[in-house]
Amino acid sequence: LSRTAGLYRRYVPLNDAAREMRMEAITAYLWFEEMLGGDEQTTLEDVLKHLDRAQWYANAMLEGGENLHLRLWPLEAPRLHAEIESLKNQLEDQRAMLVKRFNAMTVSGTGSEIDRLYHNKLEAFIDRSQSLEATIKSIMAHEYRYLKYVWAGISACCLCLFIVAGLVFYRFERLRRDHYLKLLEMQQRMIRNEKLASLGAMITGITHEVNNPNTFAEQIGATLTVQSTVGSGSTFRLKLNA
Repeated sequence: LSRTAGLYRRYVPLNDAAREMRMEAITAYLWFEEMLGGDEQTTLEDVLKHLDRAQWYANAMLEGGENLHLRLWPLEAPRLHAEIESLKNQLEDQRAMLVKRFNAMTVSGTGSEIDRLYHNKLEAFIDRSQSLEATIKSIMAHEYRYLKYVWAGISACCLCLFIVAGLVFYRFERLRRDHYLKLLEMQQRMIRNEKLASLGAMITGITHEVNNPNTFAEQIGATLTVQSTVGSGSTFRLKLNA
């Protein structure tokens, strides 16, 4: 977005300046014609002020400048330098020709040779300034298309990175789950093996005792005592050992 804003900030004022430069040159011509027609309120200085403004726009397009309506940045497009320099030279020719016509006002009226020459130069200037505007718009459109391709490429890369990140995360979660299930299975197997081992040891012990009854009797320490009361209270005790 910042690149797009910079594109419009650079070229839209440049296009406006080319149009204003052309309008100032045309205004100078029209005012001079009115002065030649007898308008006493218009002076040569008034006419030249319009050409000076046109010259200011030409310089501002090259070097940068600011007025109440426009802010121009120094020109970065080499393709436009030659065209603007040519327009500056044409403005200087128009200024010199206006001064020459003013000094020879009696023979430089409408329809005179110098008037036709000036008119031709003005038309060439207008055509050249319109061509400059078209070139500016073409450059702006070209750079805008380039930015669109760049943004499309960046968006595609971001989408690819997002997909790759999702696949990596999915694979990681799957491996983590598989690892957890394996650990759980191993733990359950160990518990089952321990139970089986304990049960096996118990069975082995019981089997051993069953196969060795004497030892079994000694370990238990079973003692059977039989008491019997006979006659006058004497006790008869029988102890049996297996």
